[in-house]
Amino acid sequence: MKNTILAFSIYVICITFCHAQVLTKEDSLATGLLARAAATVISGYGSIKYRYDVNNNLAQANLDRVILFLGHKFSNKISFFSEFEVEDAKVAGGETGGEVALEQAFLKFNLTKSSYLITGLFIPRIGIINENHLPTAFNGNDRPFVETYIIPSTWREIGIGLYGSSNNISGLNYTIAFVNGLNSSCFESGRGIRDGRYEGREANASALALTGSLLYYYIGLFT
Repeated sequence: MKNTILAFSIYVICITFCHAQVLTKEDSLATGLLARAAATVISGYGSIKYRYDVNNNLAQANLDRVILFLGHKFSNKISFFSEFEVEDAKVAGGETGGEVALEQAFLKFNLTKSSYLITGLFIPRIGIINENHLPTAFNGNDRPFVETYIIPSTWREIGIGLYGSSNNISGLNYTIAFVNGLNSSCFESGRGIRDGRYEGREANASALALTGSLLYYYIGLFT
C-alpha cells in the first residue's frame, strides 16, 4: 500500500503595494509603477512546509526558503533588481541540502513602452514555472516534476535578454536572450541537466545558449 502523505505550506509574502495585479513594490518596480524618479525597494517572501505521513505517523517541518529582494530605481529608464536566497534554513557544506545563493542580480533598461532589456544574472523565460516560481504561482506545495528535473527551476544564468509585447496583437509577449551554456560533464542520470547549470559561478561562456519564448495572455489565462 502506498503511503499517504498530507502536506501543506505556509507562505509569507511582503505585501506593500496594490495596483490591479501588482501586489508588491517589487512588482511595481518591475512594471514601472513607482512614481518617484529614484527609489529603493526592499521586499521578500518565505515558505514553511509541514508534511504528515498518516500510515507511519511521521511528520516533518522545513523552512524551504527565505528570499530577500533589494532593488533600486535609478531613473525612469534604468533599474536594478537582486534576490538573495537561503534554502532549508542553512548553508550547504558537509550536510545534505541547504543553499545560500544570489538568485538574481541584473539591470533593466526600458527601451520603449512595450520593450526592455535586462543584463546580468537573471532567470530566463524557459517553461512556465521557471520565471514565475513563487509558491503561489502553481498548484500544490512543491514544483512539478517537469520544472524540477527537465526544466530545473529555478534556472538562472548570466546573459542579456530582450523582452517585449506586440503592438499589433493584444496579449502577445516575446523574449529572446543570450546566456552562458550548460556544463554537460555534470549531467547526471536521475537529475537530468540540473547539475549542469552554472548559476552565475565561474560560468564557461565560450559557447553561448539562445533562449526564446512567446507568451499569449487571453482573458486572464496565458499559453
